[in-house]
Amino acid sequence: CSSDLLAGLTEPSQSQLEVMLRNCRRLLRLINQLLDIARLEAGGMELKVKKGNLTQFIKGIVSSFAPSAERNGISLQVNADVDDVEMVFDDEKLEKVLSNMLSNALKFTARGGKVLVSCAVDADSQGGKSARITVKDTGHGIPKEELPRIFDRFRQVDGSSTRAHEGTGIGLALVKDLVTLHGGRIDVSSEPGFGTEFT
Repeated sequence: CSSDLLAGLTEPSQSQLEVMLRNCRRLLRLINQLLDIARLEAGGMELKVKKGNLTQFIKGIVSSFAPSAERNGISLQVNADVDDVEMVFDDEKLEKVLSNMLSNALKFTARGGKVLVSCAVDADSQGGKSARITVKDTGHGIPKEELPRIFDRFRQVDGSSTRAHEGTGIGLALVKDLVTLHGGRIDVSSEPGFGTEFT
């Protein structure tokens, strides 16, 4: 929102406008996620891959979440095996995956907690390479019985500690679909009270 627009408003009006803008952005993200899922289901979404520096790409995405982490007193770090890793990937879709994972990690991590993003490159038997990206937090964690259904559409972890952060249950389903579209897979491990790790 432009500072000129806010300058002419009273403080309560500025606050209300900022809440409205936040809610509008959230609604737009939700609509875009629903459209992405519809395109995936219809087979209309294709990868638009190009060669890029995966490590620097990940660091760029993580840095965009640094102000939010700092505001909430959460340590946000990136750990990469190699600084320059040239790989082929769809940057728009990978950004959606990482942004969703980081948003969730920060949302469910309390002040004083940590979120660590790691990137490692593995060689395969054909001489190619694949990336292993991990987002690990020290948040609430997910009950064991919920883990098998965590990527189901419209599924939410139903616990009192997570109700304050209730979402739509679309994000993780979209993440899984986008990772699968890349030819990858996503795994989760978690322990209530100790945090969650998505790989």
